Amino acid sequence: MLRRSIPRDALTGLLLLGSLLALGAPAGAATIEAEAPTVSASPEALSVSLPSVSLPMEQAALAGLPPRSSWLAAGLSIAVTGSGQFYNRDSTKGWWLFGTLATYPLAMAVDAWTGAGYARVGSFTLMMAAKSYSAWDAFHTAAASASATP
Repeated sequence: MLRRSIPRDALTGLLLLGSLLALGAPAGAATIEAEAPTVSASPEALSVSLPSVSLPMEQAALAGLPPRSSWLAAGLSIAVTGSGQFYNRDSTKGWWLFGTLATYPLAMAVDAWTGAGYARVGSFTLMMAAKSYSAWDAFHTAAASASATP
């Protein structure tokens, strides 16, 4: 019985995927405190201090960007699938869409094992569909959020 071995590039992809999953904590696992600014008009006026907000790590990384920009949200999703959802403060959907990127290294391993190329084609199609949906959803969510806030 001839047993096929997985080529080095597929193993490298699986190792990279494992390290990304190990370093990328699930939503809510790690939080970073983001301090809101204190506003004071004059010494006589009442000083307003907003409480600090605890954000998950993936949202805190994008906290410095301007809020409610639909084109920025779509551009982030085109660059990295799911990052527009993190920008819109929807971590669960962002992690699900980002998880579609894990299908390609797995498809490479399956194709190396079977000798065919169909798994990579299916995986690429899934990734492009997820990227398109991610950009569309990020754009419309940011636009709806911007129009709902005065």
